[in-house]
Amino acid sequence: MDARTLARLAAVQALYEAEGQGGVATLSGDLGAKAKEMALFNNFNRINKKIFEQIITTVSRETPVIDEKIKANLASDWSIERIGGVLRAILRAASGEALGSSDTPKSVLISEYVGITAGFYDEKEVKFVQGILNKIIA
Repeated sequence: MDARTLARLAAVQALYEAEGQGGVATLSGDLGAKAKEMALFNNFNRINKKIFEQIITTVSRETPVIDEKIKANLASDWSIERIGGVLRAILRAASGEALGSSDTPKSVLISEYVGITAGFYDEKEVKFVQGILNKIIA
């Protein structure tokens, strides 16, 4: 994986971890150090710190907006709380990157996060994430 993909994966992991520790606000502070911590923990050679920091900063600032976009695209009998923590982190990271100052084409963002999802889940969840992201980002 390249440094950009690894940054996205590290951001998903950091968001998932933060949710279990009281929320995204716990990630405030030195995001460069957090990026380095995630890279070391995962044995990544290098990650793109700029992308990592942009995702975390945007998700931290825009979580209510991002969550509303996710909720608006769920089936009526689903809530955002019903989505597993890793899936929620993936959707938030992708939405945050799309909302932020990313110059990455939206189709590439969707592809990247669908690929990350495939690393954790089976086809059913991958299709779920792809469907939601196609509505939110595209």
